[in-house]
Amino acid sequence: MVWKISSSIKEQVDRFGVIIEKVIVPNGEEKNFSYLDFAKGVCILPITADKEIICLKQYRHAIKSWQWELPAGMIDKESDAPLETAKRELEEETGNKAVILAGFRKLLSFSRFNKRGNLFICSNRPHCYRATIGKQ
Repeated sequence: MVWKISSSIKEQVDRFGVIIEKVIVPNGEEKNFSYLDFAKGVCILPITADKEIICLKQYRHAIKSWQWELPAGMIDKESDAPLETAKRELEEETGNKAVILAGFRKLLSFSRFNKRGNLFICSNRPHCYRATIGKQ
């Protein structure tokens, strides 16, 4: 069931838009709901020849903590292909070049963002890894 939006405000903060909406939920109650609007991106699941997954430890100021993450990045221009962005981000962040990339488009990574990203699974093995993604 779709929530009815009674008002919507967007504020631009740096490279992100913050959207605050008043919504009417199915039981008729009105609530505030906020989320971030930002560029589309890619996430890479790199699998080595030894069947290990490469992760990065990065500091995330918003939670004041170091986190293990998959390599990822924003698509700089609308004209940039997600596959090429994934290859570039993998090499920039890990120093590895992907031999095979299998792409899964339109994944929603977090419910407070309104953009869908692209997940790429890569390997230096001579076959492609497959994954089943739920309904989109």
